[in-house]
Amino acid sequence: MQTLLNSLTKVFPGLYEAAVLDYRDLNQPQITICVFFQEELLKLVYFLKTNSKFLLNCLVDITAVDWLGSEFNEPISFLSWSNSRFQLVYNFLSLYHNFRVRLVFFITEWFPVSSITFMFKSASWFEREAWDMFGIFFDKHSDLRRILTDYGFNGFPLRKDFPLSGYEETSYSEVLKGVFYDVIELSQEMRNSNLINPWITSTSVLAKFYLPNIKL
Repeated sequence: MQTLLNSLTKVFPGLYEAAVLDYRDLNQPQITICVFFQEELLKLVYFLKTNSKFLLNCLVDITAVDWLGSEFNEPISFLSWSNSRFQLVYNFLSLYHNFRVRLVFFITEWFPVSSITFMFKSASWFEREAWDMFGIFFDKHSDLRRILTDYGFNGFPLRKDFPLSGYEETSYSEVLKGVFYDVIELSQEMRNSNLINPWITSTSVLAKFYLPNIKL
């Protein structure tokens, strides 16, 4: 694996300090690569798929992490880059060489990410899921619709600022003989609750906006 890592940094010198072997899985360590620019992402994905030493021809999944109001807690130093809200993660598998590579891409809240569906057809549903759950927009995606939530759903459920109760509730009407949506009505004792985001702490970088009485 170290040989593969060395060959990768020769082709992409900028990855010298942003690509390491991740030994958290002792049975099969994987290469973790941090990407900071979109141009690097597309070039790197194409190289990893077509180069004979890698042949990462299977996209396992695409997921994301929302770091709103939290500090990065990663044992790998370069993954602690805290200038962006979302951490977009691509997991690849080489069926020919039997090893995995993880790409980590940092993005801001409304940053459009280039779609990789022209290289991996399976990315279509994964990108739709990331859009549906986190609100991450993928540019040049041919069919970027919601895939898990219902039509007309408001918000993105896996964002940390999404309320646990949601914005709407569903119920069945015996009169209408069907399911309908309605705005959530809080009981009277809940109306005076302090609805501060639970992810915002006194040590958070966002505390001065949400907790004005806290002296940082």
